[in-house]
Amino acid sequence: MERRRGWWVGGAVAFAVGVGGLVWFLLTRSGDRLQQLDSTASVTSLVVGIAALVVSAVSLAAATRGGARRGSLSSARNRLAKAVRHQWNQEIGARGLRQPRPLRLSWSPTARERVSAKESAVGAPAPTGSLTLTAHERPTSELVTAFRDLPSKQLVVLGQPGAGKSVVAMLFTVDLLDTPESDAPVPVLLPVAGWDPREDVRDWVARRVHEEYPDIVTAATARELVAANLVMPVLDGLDEMPRALLPAALTGLDRVTGDGLRLLVTCRGQVFEQAVREDHTQLSRAAVVEIEPVATEDAAAYLDDGSAEGDDRWAPVVDELRAHPDAPLAQALSTPLMLSLARAVYRTSASDPSTLVPLAANGPAAVEDHLLARFIPDTYADSPYPPAKAERWLRTLAHHLTHPATDRVNLNWWQFDQMLPARLIGAFVTSVVTVGGMAVGVLAKVMGFAEGLAVFTGLGLVGGVLAGLATGRAVVGRTSRRLGLTVVGAALRDGAVATAAACLIIASAGRSATMTLDYLAYLSTPVFLILISTIALALMGNGLALARSAAPARPSLHWGGLLREVKAGIGTMVLVGIPTGVAIGVYSGLRADTATTGLSDGVLATAVVTVVLGTLVGIARALAAPATEDHIRSPRTALSDDGTALSTVTLVSGLSVSLLASAAAALLDSNSDIPGLAFALVPVSILVIGFGSGAAWLRYHAALALLALRRRLPWHTTRFLEDARGRGVLRQSGASYQFRHKRLMSHLAPTPAKVRVHRFAAVRRGIHTGIAVVVLAAVTATVAVPSVRSAVADRNRASAVGKLRLEASMVEATDPTKAIRLLMALAAIDKEAEDTGRLDLIALRTRTRSAPTRVAVDSLAPVVPIKRLRLATGPEPLHTGTDRLGSITETRAMVTARGVTTVWDLNNGWPEREFELPWASTEVAVTADGTRAVAEKTGRAVVWDVAARQAIPLPTARSDNHEIRLVADRYAFVSSGNAIAVFDIGQSVPQLLRTDISVLVDSTVNDRVLVMTTAWTPEVWDIATGQRRTLGAVSLSHDGQWVLTQANERLELRSLTSATTTPLPDHSSFTIDGNYLVVPTEDNRTELRSLDGTTRTLLPFPWRGVEVSKDGRALITSVDNGKEIWALDPTPRRVTRLSDLPYAAFTHDGTGVITVRSTEMTTWNLSRLLAADIDPGPKGLRCTVAERGLTESEWAQYAPGVDFVQTC
Repeated sequence: MERRRGWWVGGAVAFAVGVGGLVWFLLTRSGDRLQQLDSTASVTSLVVGIAALVVSAVSLAAATRGGARRGSLSSARNRLAKAVRHQWNQEIGARGLRQPRPLRLSWSPTARERVSAKESAVGAPAPTGSLTLTAHERPTSELVTAFRDLPSKQLVVLGQPGAGKSVVAMLFTVDLLDTPESDAPVPVLLPVAGWDPREDVRDWVARRVHEEYPDIVTAATARELVAANLVMPVLDGLDEMPRALLPAALTGLDRVTGDGLRLLVTCRGQVFEQAVREDHTQLSRAAVVEIEPVATEDAAAYLDDGSAEGDDRWAPVVDELRAHPDAPLAQALSTPLMLSLARAVYRTSASDPSTLVPLAANGPAAVEDHLLARFIPDTYADSPYPPAKAERWLRTLAHHLTHPATDRVNLNWWQFDQMLPARLIGAFVTSVVTVGGMAVGVLAKVMGFAEGLAVFTGLGLVGGVLAGLATGRAVVGRTSRRLGLTVVGAALRDGAVATAAACLIIASAGRSATMTLDYLAYLSTPVFLILISTIALALMGNGLALARSAAPARPSLHWGGLLREVKAGIGTMVLVGIPTGVAIGVYSGLRADTATTGLSDGVLATAVVTVVLGTLVGIARALAAPATEDHIRSPRTALSDDGTALSTVTLVSGLSVSLLASAAAALLDSNSDIPGLAFALVPVSILVIGFGSGAAWLRYHAALALLALRRRLPWHTTRFLEDARGRGVLRQSGASYQFRHKRLMSHLAPTPAKVRVHRFAAVRRGIHTGIAVVVLAAVTATVAVPSVRSAVADRNRASAVGKLRLEASMVEATDPTKAIRLLMALAAIDKEAEDTGRLDLIALRTRTRSAPTRVAVDSLAPVVPIKRLRLATGPEPLHTGTDRLGSITETRAMVTARGVTTVWDLNNGWPEREFELPWASTEVAVTADGTRAVAEKTGRAVVWDVAARQAIPLPTARSDNHEIRLVADRYAFVSSGNAIAVFDIGQSVPQLLRTDISVLVDSTVNDRVLVMTTAWTPEVWDIATGQRRTLGAVSLSHDGQWVLTQANERLELRSLTSATTTPLPDHSSFTIDGNYLVVPTEDNRTELRSLDGTTRTLLPFPWRGVEVSKDGRALITSVDNGKEIWALDPTPRRVTRLSDLPYAAFTHDGTGVITVRSTEMTTWNLSRLLAADIDPGPKGLRCTVAERGLTESEWAQYAPGVDFVQTC
């Protein structure tokens, strides 16, 4: 058991990984093509997905191997024998057939002419005997012995109505099992009323054995047992079959007599005689006996045995029987049925059975009718159920058994839905689901979700419609040889109806919107998705509902059944997968402009829809197949097991369909409402699968609720049926109940049920299916035609983008003006491909007539941008947590590629390779002379001696998040964990100075820093002198002479060399270079001040981060998605704006500007920038430089098929 549980867990995990891998593979295919994406990840996810699905299949196979091949036929026979003995022993005890002793029944060879086979054919005379009344012997021991002596092992037991044929068959079955023979077949008592002789006897017996004992033998095992003659059918009630079927039934039974199949059949004598004589059919090797009327003395003894000592209430009746053995009273009480009814009706001491004597004067029928009429009221006189209600409920059950959909014998709870119209049950399910969704919506609205009522009501209505239609169809239970077409047609009709309901909700929710053509076009895609999704869900629901077995289900798997159901599910989904694949293939082929792409995508879509959805349907149906376990299933346990199977199927199918739908929605359009609609499929799919899969549990409870509301059955029907069985009104047969006798059932339901004939039903279904196909085609066309047009347009745009980008790259160096025109056309065609930063840089270079130095870095090694010690938006502290900042000074840049870290010298304008670290480092700080560097190496901090190429480890804790800052070209601040360690690396052996610093807030060009201690105290520390001052400091100036402090909710500029203090407005800060102050003004502008306050310049833009050049001639400020360069002499003037440029800074000597964009770093001559007239002006810098855009002829050359756009 533990090993099998492990296989189950492994299979479940592998299946989840497999589905996830396949979905990831699908998601990574969005875009241009697989080669343009991360192909390694995509292919790997596909391989992992397929491998995981294979592992899950193997795991499930191992988990179910014990159930599917459980033992040999011998062990299956033994389990079946045990189950049959247990079942009928319980029934014999419940009916009191041995209390205090069984009624003596006698049998003898029938006296009816031309009914029995010749003795020579039988091989022995028909037996004679009676029930044994000895306490230590089996009641039918004489019959068992005589049967085993028959060479043919075939016997027919005839008798009058109520003569005790079923009692004899029941006792015979148990006694045959209690005295077993080696390798003898197992007698299985089966009501024969539901047999259609067009089905082979052996096939029918095998099917009925599996249906009666689904927990004991599988369908395949039952067929093997019957084929090996290890099952002996005991067929009770041949007379209960329709008269027209009796000749075929006798012929079918006689056909198997020569195969060694043992057989016992019970039938009313008159019916059997009429069938044999009129139709000239008989069982050619079967002995025929007939139960004789109960003898007067036996009847008297039976009635007297039921009374206590000294109770002589039965004396008048017994005296009348003995005095007049041929009188009407004796005739009426000559059958076990009437005798048992008499004893049950007059069981209490207050009753008076002597009233039967005068009543018999009206004939035997008067006595029989009197006992039948009194049986129910007297039986329920002392019960918790009022007799009138109990009789009304029993009449409902008896009337149900007259319905043609039943076998007229077994009260199967899973057929109680036949008592009501299928449409009524479907409408009830729809109402329940819709009201449930509305209740959830009200709760969501109360909890603050304003649109919760509309959303959840809509989801409930859509799910309810799908569930109701599928449930109603399952109630009807139409079978068809073309099950796949039936399921697809039903799904199309259900999807159209559910989509119409969803449209009503959308229309009611959007009444305030104007119903324009644009609005309707906007709704076409959601409606299309709703239609496709509801059809997919209806396929699941109807695929489960129409193919569900008649027997209740259990949550289990059988390997053979799993493969069979998966193949059937895949076969059904082929009808959906092929048209889906064709549509996706056409769309994809047009979009990519290649037939190969369309073919591959179409084949992939067909395979995914067919295999995945078909497999899910198959697994869900296989999960509902019975399992093989050594216990007997009662009606209550069968009901509970079917509910458990429903929950299992709902979770597996509903969540899997939702996952696939969400993946498909993400592939279609991730920027629209489609993913939200796909997410809404989660509750809808669970509702549809749970309420619309045709589960017997759901149909039973829906029918029960309606019947209880109409007072035709009690709310606790299961409890009532169990009570009726205990009172002898019903008897139990496996998971079913039966009335104790057909006479009682006929008394309760004298007229058969009226069955409504649905004329032209097939024609109506065909018309409705045609309408659904037309609706699907119309909605698909509404979405597909614009999609195809969009695909063609996208293809043309993609081609134009490629041509324009390639041509711009080719002419950028020789004809930058043309390159600008091409890039502006590219930006007009595709906003996502727009490269504004590149455009601005080319325009700037062209306008300044400069050839700035550039260095292109490998795309795998992005440049760490040149930054001073603060970000563009203000001071950037060095934290010990996860905040990262560059570890390079303003004169150097670091590039990491292919496991090597290269340090570049930027001091001379042209980047030069300075030295390399033979490992990939995330943090590097280099001294000004370039002789030493502090770097991160495999989680630890080291000092790298450049000349000696030697790493000196620093005593820091190992960390994956080292941050390094070099202050005053000598002191290394290394953060790891919860503290910063400070080292003096100016000596040959680095010295540890402090470890009580939590944050390095700011640093200067000298040895003065602003830190936060581990006690969270701000402190200005002069490293050289060791002086520490506790101030409410915010940041330090570049020269370390000034500090911004926050005290008493006031921001102040304080000198560290004098007592000067200047109050400042809130949000004031040092510039990025640390040499000036930027102060916000009341009119939402910015004032640039010198630190001593002698110079003030008003800047015409709001307060933001500013960096000033060393000579004070220019500044760089951040704007939305770019940078601006301003000249400050004599007045602020915008020089240029560079879009899509995240990083820009002045060079260390103040003569140039460094820009970093993507993998390209550029240095510019500041004097040339300031001297050039490059202000964008009203037309923009690009149009100013390019002078015009592409002409229409040039546009047609580079962007054929794309509408012309005037760019300048």
